Amino acid sequence: MWNSPGHTKFLSWIHDPMEEASARCAEYWERVSHLPFFEKLDVKNPEKTIPLSWHMDGVKVFKTQKVWAYSHSSAIRKGPSIDTKTLFLLFRDNVMVKPHTHDAVGNLIAYVMDVLQSGMFPSKDPDGNPFPPHSVQAQRAGTYFAGGWCAAFACFKADLEGRVLAHKLVRNWASDSICEHCLASKLPQFTYGDFSDSAAYWDCMFTHQQFLMLNPPGKTSSWVNVRGWDISRNLDEPWFLILCVCGPSLLIPNLLILEACQNIKLGTG
Repeated sequence: MWNSPGHTKFLSWIHDPMEEASARCAEYWERVSHLPFFEKLDVKNPEKTIPLSWHMDGVKVFKTQKVWAYSHSSAIRKGPSIDTKTLFLLFRDNVMVKPHTHDAVGNLIAYVMDVLQSGMFPSKDPDGNPFPPHSVQAQRAGTYFAGGWCAAFACFKADLEGRVLAHKLVRNWASDSICEHCLASKLPQFTYGDFSDSAAYWDCMFTHQQFLMLNPPGKTSSWVNVRGWDISRNLDEPWFLILCVCGPSLLIPNLLILEACQNIKLGTG
Protein backbone atom coordinates (compact mmCIF):
# COMPACT_ATOMS: atom_id res chain seq x y z
CA MET A 1 0.00 0.00 0.00
CA TRP A 2 2.82 2.40 0.83
CA ASN A 3 4.30 2.02 -2.66
CA SER A 4 1.08 3.00 -4.44
CA PRO A 5 1.26 6.31 -6.38
CA GLY A 6 1.11 9.15 -3.85
CA HIS A 7 0.67 6.52 -1.10
CA THR A 8 -3.05 6.72 -1.86
CA LYS A 9 -3.89 3.12 -0.93
CA PHE A 10 -2.03 3.47 2.35
CA LEU A 11 -3.63 6.78 3.33
CA SER A 12 -7.15 5.75 2.27
CA TRP A 13 -6.78 2.56 4.36
CA ILE A 14 -6.11 4.77 7.39
CA HIS A 15 -9.01 7.14 6.80
CA ASP A 16 -11.50 8.21 4.16
CA PRO A 17 -11.09 10.91 2.95
CA MET A 18 -7.37 10.21 2.92
CA GLU A 19 -6.47 13.93 3.09
CA GLU A 20 -7.65 13.91 6.71
CA ALA A 21 -5.69 10.83 7.78
CA SER A 22 -2.99 12.66 9.73
CA ALA A 23 -5.42 15.04 11.47
CA ARG A 24 -7.78 12.19 12.42
CA CYS A 25 -4.93 10.15 13.91
CA ALA A 26 -3.91 13.10 16.08
CA GLU A 27 -7.54 13.65 17.09
CA TYR A 28 -7.98 10.00 18.09
CA TRP A 29 -4.96 10.00 20.39
CA GLU A 30 -6.03 13.29 21.93
CA ARG A 31 -9.47 11.83 22.73
CA VAL A 32 -8.02 8.78 24.51
CA SER A 33 -5.08 10.53 26.15
CA HIS A 34 -6.79 10.43 29.57
CA LEU A 35 -7.17 6.63 29.55
CA PRO A 36 -4.66 4.39 31.38
CA PHE A 37 -3.68 2.37 28.28
CA PHE A 38 -2.45 5.51 26.51
CA GLU A 39 0.37 6.04 29.02
CA LYS A 40 1.74 2.57 28.27
CA LEU A 41 2.01 3.37 24.55
CA ASP A 42 4.28 6.42 24.75
CA VAL A 43 3.07 7.78 21.41
CA LYS A 44 5.78 10.07 20.03
CA ASN A 45 4.17 11.43 16.88
CA PRO A 46 0.34 11.27 17.11
CA GLU A 47 -0.35 12.68 13.66
CA LYS A 48 1.65 9.87 12.05
CA THR A 49 0.66 7.03 14.41
CA ILE A 50 -2.21 4.85 13.19
CA PRO A 51 -4.52 3.59 15.96
CA LEU A 52 -4.72 -0.12 15.18
CA SER A 53 -7.80 -2.16 16.04
CA TRP A 54 -7.40 -5.95 16.31
CA HIS A 55 -10.33 -8.24 15.60
CA MET A 56 -10.78 -11.96 16.28
CA ASP A 57 -13.74 -13.99 15.14
CA GLY A 58 -14.78 -17.62 14.82
CA VAL A 59 -16.61 -18.28 11.56
CA LYS A 60 -18.38 -21.41 10.42
CA VAL A 61 -17.45 -22.69 6.97
CA PHE A 62 -19.56 -25.43 5.45
CA LYS A 63 -21.78 -27.21 8.00
CA THR A 64 -19.39 -28.73 10.50
CA GLN A 65 -16.14 -26.78 10.14
CA LYS A 66 -15.04 -23.56 11.79
CA VAL A 67 -12.13 -21.20 11.30
CA TRP A 68 -10.66 -18.52 13.56
CA ALA A 69 -9.67 -15.31 11.83
CA TYR A 70 -7.40 -12.58 13.20
CA SER A 71 -7.47 -9.26 11.37
CA HIS A 72 -6.58 -5.64 11.98
CA SER A 73 -7.80 -2.29 10.75
CA SER A 74 -7.42 1.42 11.32
CA ALA A 75 -9.62 2.42 14.26
CA ILE A 76 -10.52 5.68 12.51
CA ARG A 77 -11.61 4.09 9.21
CA LYS A 78 -15.28 3.32 8.61
CA GLY A 79 -16.67 1.16 5.84
CA PRO A 80 -17.26 -2.46 4.75
CA SER A 81 -14.92 -5.08 6.19
CA ILE A 82 -13.62 -5.94 2.72
CA ASP A 83 -12.30 -2.37 2.42
CA THR A 84 -11.12 -1.75 5.97
CA LYS A 85 -9.87 -5.02 7.52
CA THR A 86 -6.62 -6.77 6.66
CA LEU A 87 -6.42 -10.51 7.35
CA PHE A 88 -3.53 -11.40 9.66
CA LEU A 89 -3.93 -15.12 10.41
CA LEU A 90 -6.50 -17.83 9.72
CA PHE A 91 -6.75 -21.17 11.56
CA ARG A 92 -8.99 -24.19 11.15
CA ASP A 93 -10.54 -24.94 14.52
CA ASN A 94 -9.97 -28.68 14.28
CA VAL A 95 -6.19 -28.34 13.86
CA MET A 96 -5.64 -25.82 16.67
CA VAL A 97 -4.18 -26.70 20.05
CA LYS A 98 -6.15 -24.65 22.54
CA PRO A 99 -5.22 -22.48 24.32
CA HIS A 100 -1.64 -22.68 23.02
CA THR A 101 -2.42 -21.53 19.47
CA HIS A 102 -4.17 -18.39 20.73
CA ASP A 103 -1.29 -17.80 23.17
CA ALA A 104 1.23 -18.01 20.31
CA VAL A 105 -0.82 -15.53 18.28
CA GLY A 106 -0.87 -13.08 21.19
CA ASN A 107 2.91 -13.24 21.47
CA LEU A 108 3.33 -12.78 17.72
CA ILE A 109 1.01 -9.75 17.78
CA ALA A 110 3.10 -8.31 20.63
CA TYR A 111 6.18 -8.56 18.38
CA VAL A 112 4.32 -7.08 15.41
CA MET A 113 3.04 -4.13 17.45
CA ASP A 114 6.53 -3.35 18.77
CA VAL A 115 7.80 -3.31 15.18
CA LEU A 116 4.87 -1.24 13.89
CA GLN A 117 5.20 1.33 16.66
CA SER A 118 8.90 1.74 15.96
CA GLY A 119 8.11 2.61 12.34
CA MET A 120 11.23 0.74 11.22
CA PHE A 121 12.12 -2.70 9.92
CA PRO A 122 13.26 -4.99 12.78
CA SER A 123 16.74 -6.41 13.28
CA LYS A 124 15.47 -9.60 14.97
CA ASP A 125 12.81 -12.19 14.22
CA PRO A 126 9.85 -12.95 16.55
CA ASP A 127 12.02 -15.40 18.53
CA GLY A 128 14.63 -12.73 19.22
CA ASN A 129 17.22 -14.08 16.80
CA PRO A 130 19.19 -11.65 14.59
CA PHE A 131 18.56 -11.99 10.88
CA PRO A 132 21.38 -13.57 8.82
CA PRO A 133 23.99 -10.85 8.02
CA HIS A 134 23.47 -10.75 4.24
CA SER A 135 19.73 -11.33 4.16
CA VAL A 136 17.23 -8.77 2.85
CA GLN A 137 15.83 -8.47 6.38
CA ALA A 138 19.24 -7.61 7.85
CA GLN A 139 20.04 -5.07 5.13
CA ARG A 140 16.84 -3.09 5.61
CA ALA A 141 16.80 -3.31 9.44
CA GLY A 142 16.54 0.11 11.09
CA THR A 143 15.12 1.85 8.00
CA TYR A 144 11.63 3.35 7.81
CA PHE A 145 9.02 1.09 6.19
CA ALA A 146 6.39 3.80 5.65
CA GLY A 147 8.16 7.14 5.52
CA GLY A 148 7.97 7.74 9.28
CA TRP A 149 4.43 6.50 9.75
CA CYS A 150 3.88 3.93 12.48
CA ALA A 151 1.00 2.22 14.32
CA ALA A 152 0.06 1.64 17.96
CA PHE A 153 -2.44 -0.62 19.69
CA ALA A 154 -5.89 0.91 20.06
CA CYS A 155 -8.31 -1.90 20.95
CA PHE A 156 -9.23 -5.57 20.70
CA LYS A 157 -12.63 -6.64 19.37
CA ALA A 158 -14.20 -10.07 19.62
CA ASP A 159 -17.41 -11.69 20.77
CA LEU A 160 -17.53 -13.28 24.21
CA GLU A 161 -16.36 -16.67 22.97
CA GLY A 162 -13.34 -15.10 21.30
CA ARG A 163 -12.43 -13.06 24.38
CA VAL A 164 -12.73 -16.08 26.66
CA LEU A 165 -10.31 -18.01 24.43
CA ALA A 166 -7.82 -15.22 23.73
CA HIS A 167 -7.75 -13.73 27.23
CA LYS A 168 -8.58 -16.84 29.29
CA LEU A 169 -11.54 -15.14 30.92
CA VAL A 170 -12.74 -17.05 33.97
CA ARG A 171 -15.58 -14.55 34.35
CA ASN A 172 -17.96 -15.24 31.48
CA TRP A 173 -21.49 -16.32 30.57
CA ALA A 174 -20.85 -19.91 31.69
CA SER A 175 -19.74 -19.02 35.24
CA ASP A 176 -21.47 -17.49 38.26
CA SER A 177 -19.63 -14.19 37.67
CA ILE A 178 -20.52 -13.02 34.17
CA CYS A 179 -18.60 -9.76 33.73
CA GLU A 180 -14.86 -9.11 33.49
CA HIS A 181 -15.41 -5.45 34.39
CA CYS A 182 -17.49 -5.66 37.58
CA LEU A 183 -19.04 -7.94 40.23
CA ALA A 184 -22.25 -8.72 38.29
CA SER A 185 -23.14 -12.32 39.06
CA LYS A 186 -25.77 -15.02 38.96
CA LEU A 187 -25.50 -15.11 42.74
CA PRO A 188 -28.29 -13.18 44.55
CA GLN A 189 -25.97 -10.83 46.50
CA PHE A 190 -24.57 -9.39 43.24
CA THR A 191 -27.39 -10.28 40.86
CA TYR A 192 -27.19 -8.92 37.33
CA GLY A 193 -30.97 -8.64 37.48
CA ASP A 194 -30.72 -5.45 39.55
CA PHE A 195 -30.55 -2.46 37.19
CA SER A 196 -30.83 0.24 39.86
CA ASP A 197 -28.10 2.76 40.65
CA SER A 198 -27.66 1.08 44.03
CA ALA A 199 -26.97 -2.40 42.59
CA ALA A 200 -24.26 -4.16 44.61
CA TYR A 201 -22.06 -4.90 41.60
CA TRP A 202 -21.40 -1.18 41.09
CA ASP A 203 -19.35 -1.11 44.30
CA CYS A 204 -16.27 -2.47 42.53
CA MET A 205 -15.17 -1.80 38.97
CA PHE A 206 -12.05 -3.85 38.29
CA THR A 207 -8.80 -2.22 37.33
CA HIS A 208 -6.61 -4.02 34.81
CA GLN A 209 -4.36 -5.38 37.57
CA GLN A 210 -7.35 -6.61 39.57
CA PHE A 211 -8.68 -8.34 36.47
CA LEU A 212 -5.35 -10.14 36.01
CA MET A 213 -5.34 -11.19 39.66
CA LEU A 214 -8.75 -12.83 39.24
CA ASN A 215 -7.36 -15.35 36.79
CA PRO A 216 -5.75 -18.42 38.39
CA PRO A 217 -1.97 -18.98 38.05
CA GLY A 218 -1.07 -20.14 34.56
CA LYS A 219 -4.21 -18.53 33.14
CA THR A 220 -2.71 -15.18 32.14
CA SER A 221 -3.41 -13.96 28.63
CA SER A 222 -0.39 -13.64 26.35
CA TRP A 223 -1.86 -10.26 25.38
CA VAL A 224 -0.21 -8.82 28.48
CA ASN A 225 2.86 -8.66 26.22
CA VAL A 226 1.06 -6.39 23.72
CA ARG A 227 2.08 -2.83 24.53
CA GLY A 228 -1.01 -0.83 25.53
CA TRP A 229 -3.45 -3.72 25.97
CA ASP A 230 -5.59 -3.72 29.09
CA ILE A 231 -9.06 -4.97 29.93
CA SER A 232 -10.70 -1.61 29.20
CA ARG A 233 -9.61 -1.95 25.55
CA ASN A 234 -11.54 -5.21 25.07
CA LEU A 235 -14.50 -3.79 23.20
CA ASP A 236 -17.69 -5.83 23.32
CA GLU A 237 -19.60 -7.46 20.49
CA PRO A 238 -21.88 -9.56 22.69
CA TRP A 239 -25.40 -9.63 21.27
CA PHE A 240 -25.34 -12.67 19.00
CA LEU A 241 -23.53 -14.98 21.42
CA ILE A 242 -25.66 -13.97 24.42
CA LEU A 243 -28.78 -14.56 22.36
CA CYS A 244 -27.58 -18.05 21.39
CA VAL A 245 -26.30 -19.08 24.82
CA CYS A 246 -28.74 -17.39 27.20
CA GLY A 247 -31.85 -17.02 25.07
CA PRO A 248 -33.88 -13.87 24.33
CA SER A 249 -34.98 -13.39 27.97
CA LEU A 250 -31.39 -12.67 29.10
CA LEU A 251 -30.23 -10.71 26.06
CA ILE A 252 -31.25 -7.24 27.25
CA PRO A 253 -30.08 -7.63 30.90
CA ASN A 254 -26.63 -8.78 29.82
CA LEU A 255 -26.33 -6.04 27.22
CA LEU A 256 -27.30 -3.36 29.72
CA ILE A 257 -24.64 -4.49 32.19
CA LEU A 258 -21.91 -4.82 29.54
CA GLU A 259 -22.75 -1.45 28.01
CA ALA A 260 -22.82 0.30 31.39
CA CYS A 261 -19.48 -1.22 32.43
CA GLN A 262 -17.90 -0.27 29.11
CA ASN A 263 -19.16 3.32 29.40
CA ILE A 264 -17.65 3.67 32.86
CA LYS A 265 -14.31 2.23 31.68
CA LEU A 266 -14.26 4.62 28.72
CA GLY A 267 -15.18 7.60 30.89
CA THR A 268 -18.52 8.21 29.15
CA GLY A 269 -20.82 7.07 31.94
